[in-house]
Amino acid sequence: MKKLLLVLLVVTLASFLLVGCLGTGTVADDDDIIIPPPPQAVTITVAGEYYDAAKGITYVQAGVEKLVTVIFAEPVPEEYVVTMTEPADVILDVTAGSDRKIWTKKVTFLDEPLCTEQCITILVGHPCCPDDADTYWKMVVPDGAKPCASFVVTFKDCGTCLDVPGASMSWTTLCGEVCDVPKDCCGDACSGVGVSTFTADYDICGSCDVETDSGCDITGAFECGCLSYADAKADPALTGIHEVLVSIKDNVGNEFTDTWTITFDTDNVTTLTFNSLKLGDITGSYDSTKKEFTVEVDNSCTWTDCASCFLTAQ
Repeated sequence: MKKLLLVLLVVTLASFLLVGCLGTGTVADDDDIIIPPPPQAVTITVAGEYYDAAKGITYVQAGVEKLVTVIFAEPVPEEYVVTMTEPADVILDVTAGSDRKIWTKKVTFLDEPLCTEQCITILVGHPCCPDDADTYWKMVVPDGAKPCASFVVTFKDCGTCLDVPGASMSWTTLCGEVCDVPKDCCGDACSGVGVSTFTADYDICGSCDVETDSGCDITGAFECGCLSYADAKADPALTGIHEVLVSIKDNVGNEFTDTWTITFDTDNVTTLTFNSLKLGDITGSYDSTKKEFTVEVDNSCTWTDCASCFLTAQ
């Protein structure tokens, strides 16, 4: 009897060894037994991501589709799938010609709550054995908020450019002349301010029509004479109207844009339109000695440093 019980025990143990994960209670053939591959090195990247080395944080743009790329050191077996469970529950697509090493998917990151760390989670395994999947992950911070900046803009008469009377134009987010201690009204709520550009549409001196800056504070100038005054007698006639296109991006690509329209008469500024807010003939301050006109472009940024410079700031 003991020998019979021993034989039955051996048979029972052998049957458990033959059970695969293709279905509960199903005896699999030797060829169907799934042997998971060993864990491997994996790289996860998001298009346009920005790594802040000082903070040790990777930022990604929120609110728009971004391509997530997962690169494996070794090919993923044919019968296996690559799934992203966070930020979206989707199956990735293998890139043609990549020998099943490169997998991609477009997803949209959400920034709710604002500027909060999230985890990209990648699972690699047989579709019938989800509990046995290998897990890979990467922490990112989605950013969907635009940067903001308020400016002090100065126009100064500076003689002529190519024998045409005109003025220079400068701008700064520092309000040192307004505050006892200079303060910077420039910032971004998450990934930080990246590149800013100021592009002017001129009818003369076009060589200085683009100024680029990076980070905060934002300070720049179009050189002397590049903004011509109105002159109906010139050939061709000069309207004295100039447009400056302002673009401020944060480090993941969220963009604040504005159009500044400047209208001159024959020797001074007459009208300015900033951010769709028309400022009249006498708005701002004019220094007749310096022939200098200064105006504030207040975009109501919420940065604390702005409060004592721009009264409408919260």
